[in-house]
Amino acid sequence: MRLYPVVLLVFGLVCCAFGGKLQASKSASEEELEARQYVEQIDEEILARRNVGTEAEWAYESNINEDNLVVKNEVAAANAVFMKEVANTLNKYDYENFSDEDLKRRIRKLTKLGYSVLPEDTFAEMLDAINRMQENYAKVKVCDYRDSSKCDLALEPEVTEIMANSRDPEELKYYWQQWYDAAGGPTREDFQKYVDLNGEAARMNSYVVDSRYRVAMLQLIDNLYGLI
Repeated sequence: MRLYPVVLLVFGLVCCAFGGKLQASKSASEEELEARQYVEQIDEEILARRNVGTEAEWAYESNINEDNLVVKNEVAAANAVFMKEVANTLNKYDYENFSDEDLKRRIRKLTKLGYSVLPEDTFAEMLDAINRMQENYAKVKVCDYRDSSKCDLALEPEVTEIMANSRDPEELKYYWQQWYDAAGGPTREDFQKYVDLNGEAARMNSYVVDSRYRVAMLQLIDNLYGLI
């Protein structure tokens, strides 16, 4: 009879342990559901913000002036703040242990902020460097290869079309040098600033020297090609 209390005690401990595991499992499941609902909830706002950002970029690039620049920078800064808030919220979850692989992929993407991860003042430096490169590229003019008195050729579309279609090596050499002198030299410091701050952003995003870092660097090169 004296064994009966012991059996009850052991049974109670087992039930508590098993119940604790069930509760922990339930909590993890609830956390994953909560994270999924949050991601689905913000999807529409992220899309809307990206559309506004794209429109502001296009307005500036198609008509470079101070008013459009101010709007573009304000939109970019506001979007950066918003995405930081999203990343901070999602980083509170232990999402690497979620069962839904697609959800984990989406969260990883949302928590890697690109150069939006930079502090506000550094992010502004990045925008300024990009803006100066874009403005220089859009406004610079070069002289015609066959008529040195005609100096109104823009890099886009005139010089780009010539370099794409010409088969004259001397003409191509001339325009390449003109391109470099007009677009490369004046923006050298801004270009270096852009590269340096992208490196800082990569470190802040916890990229390491593996395939993810190489993918990020390829994206950087693609961005630079689009700018320069």
